[in-house]
Amino acid sequence: MKRFALFFLFIRLPLDFLAVVAAGLSAYFLRFTALADWRPAVQLVPFDRYAVIVFSLAPFWILFFAAAGLYRGRRLRAVDEFWRVLMASAAAIMAVVILIFLRREFFASRFIVLAAWALTFLFVIVERIFIRAAELILLSRGYGRRRAAIIGSGESAAALTEAIRREPGLALEVVTRFPHFDEAAERALRRERSGRGLDELIVVNTALSPEEANRILRFLDETQVSLRYSADLFAARRAGMEFVTIGGVPLLEIKPTPLEGWGSIYKRIFDIVVSFLLLIIFSPVILFSALAVWIETGRPVFFRQRRIGERAASFSFIKFRSMRVGAEKEWQRLRKTSERPGPVPKIKHDPRVTRVGRFLRRWSLDELPQLWNVLTGEISLVGPRPHLPEEVAQYSPDQKKLLIVKPGLTGLAQISGRADLPFADEARLDLSYIEHWSPLLDLAILLRTPLVVLGKKGAY
Repeated sequence: MKRFALFFLFIRLPLDFLAVVAAGLSAYFLRFTALADWRPAVQLVPFDRYAVIVFSLAPFWILFFAAAGLYRGRRLRAVDEFWRVLMASAAAIMAVVILIFLRREFFASRFIVLAAWALTFLFVIVERIFIRAAELILLSRGYGRRRAAIIGSGESAAALTEAIRREPGLALEVVTRFPHFDEAAERALRRERSGRGLDELIVVNTALSPEEANRILRFLDETQVSLRYSADLFAARRAGMEFVTIGGVPLLEIKPTPLEGWGSIYKRIFDIVVSFLLLIIFSPVILFSALAVWIETGRPVFFRQRRIGERAASFSFIKFRSMRVGAEKEWQRLRKTSERPGPVPKIKHDPRVTRVGRFLRRWSLDELPQLWNVLTGEISLVGPRPHLPEEVAQYSPDQKKLLIVKPGLTGLAQISGRADLPFADEARLDLSYIEHWSPLLDLAILLRTPLVVLGKKGAY
């Protein structure tokens, strides 16, 4: 999911919260100010007490909106959004009335309860109309659209292409179309992917051969392009499917990972908060480690290296320097002595490692500066380990799916063997993490990481 879509997905929640609060406060002023002369209140509710109630109930209201599916990644039709807001607001106000009844409390004004419900519905709908309008204006001007290629011919493919062209709210732009996914189409799509970019493949050809289907699957894994299709040829190979309809054409969308929409928003917020706290907590350790490296071998204290991250984008990977200065020039000679097969070699007793460096590596202290990479969003706390460009170039087609998410400071492979693990097994574990991601899985990996570090297993 692009940042454009994530922004408009995320912004709905805080704006809904503000709309609910504004509606509750407006109901108070409407009753005790605007209508006070027309019908004087029997009992005046203190504003500060009422405001506390409103701010306490607003998150409760948001939970009803979430249960109604108002914060899912898929964009709703305007009519569906209208009814979901109405039904969720009605359910929330009924819950409030039941709560008041069960607590046997006397509420000074029944009008406020009804006004709060009506104004909440009105304010949220108006707010979401403005969000939708802003989103559509930007989409109509070409911002935030996903670049898509259509595979297929006939009326369905034509109807789909026309529907996408006619409806900017679909957030799609058809950049090319092929009747079949043959070698020529694959070469053209690879050029498009490496050029202006390609986000999505839409397959409406229901007569795919097994060879063509397998070619598409390999292409998806290698390029991290997402897929929607109108047939069930991929059902046995992929999980995380969602049914959508565009221009009257039924499509099944394959999600390569649950780490989309609110999952990615949650993960990013979690990364920012936890990495910031860890940088503060470990600041004395970071300072002493930097001092130890400087005393033993001088500057530079940090080692920076280009690594490959999400969507094959490169970034500057930071570690404490644990080898002598200029050690990278000796790598091509030493990599021949690697004790691990596969594209990512490992040398157990690397002669370039200094005494301080060996201590830092044994306790994984050399990786503490990577918390800065996490804070800046280049990597995540949990994910596959980032590798060098020349190592990524040796990935098998299946292993290229590792690039669909941000790499991590730790991961499922790291807690399952660290450097002792053959790369094929490491990749298999990381692919399993990508396909089965959940907040609880991230938490479990983070909690197990210190135990693995203390055990010093696989620390080269």
